[in-house]
Amino acid sequence: MVVHMGMTPNQNRPAISRLLILLIGLMFLGAITEQNALSQQNSVVVNCPPINLEKLKSIIEASTSKKADLVFFSGWCSDCALHLKKIKSNEIILVGTFDKRPRIEKIIGKMNITNPCYTDAGIGKILHVTSVPADRTVTLQSLEKIK
Repeated sequence: MVVHMGMTPNQNRPAISRLLILLIGLMFLGAITEQNALSQQNSVVVNCPPINLEKLKSIIEASTSKKADLVFFSGWCSDCALHLKKIKSNEIILVGTFDKRPRIEKIIGKMNITNPCYTDAGIGKILHVTSVPADRTVTLQSLEKIK
């Protein structure tokens, strides 16, 4: 029987197994960290401030078309993600609703969407948005009729 460092070969096995598990874990952790770094590089920092009735009216008044095309979405909604990917016009305003602002901003950032983005501060209720995704075209006159 050969003895290594005062131990028999069978006594070395648990230490070698623990060392292998530790090395594999470190390699796996490195791969996860690298993946997180890559996904963060590919996302854009997005700010989606709250939009209320007054803000919406000012957006409409400032637009050349005197209307606003809105798309309501939620970060947890897979149909919304598909809907957002199909948007071709930068003039469409995105409104995150039924969700928290950080999640809305994270989703838009990961998708690299450059449309104006807001979080719902009562507009969804005024425009009777009860499910997502939801498209609405709004003018000042249509807002007056809703009230």
